[in-house]
Amino acid sequence: RSTLFPYTTLFRSILNANNFTTTYTVTYFLEKVGAASTTKVVSGTIGMDSVVERAVNTDAGANVAIGAQVSSPSPLAATRVIARTSAAGATLDSSSSLGQQLDLTATGPFSYYLASGEIMPTNEEYLTILNPNSTAAAVTVTVLPQTAISSTSVVAVAPITISVPANSRLTEP
Repeated sequence: RSTLFPYTTLFRSILNANNFTTTYTVTYFLEKVGAASTTKVVSGTIGMDSVVERAVNTDAGANVAIGAQVSSPSPLAATRVIARTSAAGATLDSSSSLGQQLDLTATGPFSYYLASGEIMPTNEEYLTILNPNSTAAAVTVTVLPQTAISSTSVVAVAPITISVPANSRLTEP
């Protein structure tokens, strides 16, 4: 999930470790609340043993909630790099993530476990799901643990069922 705010720079780094030049396509899914995402496609060529950095703010625009899919006829590696700076230009935070590609060629259902942030009643977690497929995806989110850990822990949360439209990104609180 990437939401671009002022003083945030997001790059998509693409590595071609092959001994030949190839092409790549980045499909950006711009989230629209209550509607299917719109897409923006950017393509390019990447030389052998090279890295291309796409500036997401330039490709998709600033201050947007986006997901991205990188595809190529050749094996490539892609990662996102986020750098946040203050108005004075000092770096506040940075991160990078390869994300996780789900294998939808196998028979489902699929279970994936995601670590949560700090557990406090004042925190609010969000899960962002990208569905690059041509059909809607039915997703059930089960928040663990199913029972309260102690009298001071957060109460159990009922499973959340959502539908992620085809070719869309959806953020669920």
